[in-house]
Amino acid sequence: MPRKALIVDDDASVQKSLGRILKLKGFDVTAASTVAEALATVGVNGERKGDGVAHDVAIVDLNLPDGTGAHVVAALRTLPAPPRIAVWTGGAPAPVLEHVRALRPDAMFLKPRDVEVLIAWLEESLKR
Repeated sequence: MPRKALIVDDDASVQKSLGRILKLKGFDVTAASTVAEALATVGVNGERKGDGVAHDVAIVDLNLPDGTGAHVVAALRTLPAPPRIAVWTGGAPAPVLEHVRALRPDAMFLKPRDVEVLIAWLEESLKR
């Protein structure tokens, strides 16, 4: 069964390019552009929607049109089997970054600079 990945980013070009990379690595990809879309995809309070299959990895941008990706990270952490979570952002204010670190994502990367490191992290995720 293919691994499932969630991309949460409001930039369509990021969704498309990262989605291609993930598909080449063997992932089924779901994308969301807003906090609301991401929460609807994974469900609120641990209730999954859609096909009912949990995501193995989630790549979450912090700067979204309807809020911060920290809300998505927090919701993912409530799932019975949370995915490995990577925060991949172009930057955020220090208080937001501190809040996100407190939610314990599995990794944090700067975009676009850390794309190769993110890909290596995804490959490592496949081994788990």
